[in-house]
Amino acid sequence: RDLLLQGNDGGSAITALTLDMSNAGKANFNVGASFQDHVFLADNNKLIFGGGDDLQIYHDGSNSYIDDAGTGDLIINGTAIRPRTDAFVVNNAANNANMITAAAGGAAALYHNGSTKIATTSGGVDVTGGITTDSIAVDGQLNVTGTTNSNNILANQVATQFDTSSFMRF
Repeated sequence: RDLLLQGNDGGSAITALTLDMSNAGKANFNVGASFQDHVFLADNNKLIFGGGDDLQIYHDGSNSYIDDAGTGDLIINGTAIRPRTDAFVVNNAANNANMITAAAGGAAALYHNGSTKIATTSGGVDVTGGITTDSIAVDGQLNVTGTTNSNNILANQVATQFDTSSFMRF
């Protein structure tokens, strides 16, 4: 048999809580639930949302999880999203390749297919691989090392060329 907690709400009979024995003793609240204190769960016990256990929040004794186990995306809305951490890492779903990393007071990096492509350093930015841009403005000295695919450079709207001794001519 089910266990019912019933009462009277302004002259109307209500069932406030049903412990459904056919549902393994899980509590079914007819309208909602309000808690005036913490909800304590042991390690590996989950807060579960959705008809198909779609969203789960739990702690396994070592790590805390927000697990979007259902269909669709996990969407976080807010005027500003401000994770507070000393190490921020975004990995792929298999958790075997970094996509973004950032360390408090240190480097940040963007990855492509698990390989670092853009990383901040104490002296600026380190880019691995080629750069394609529609335009670039340099405020300060420009140093070009290595080889280029073209011997033409446009500087201050004046076409220039490198001669065979690698000097720039204007």
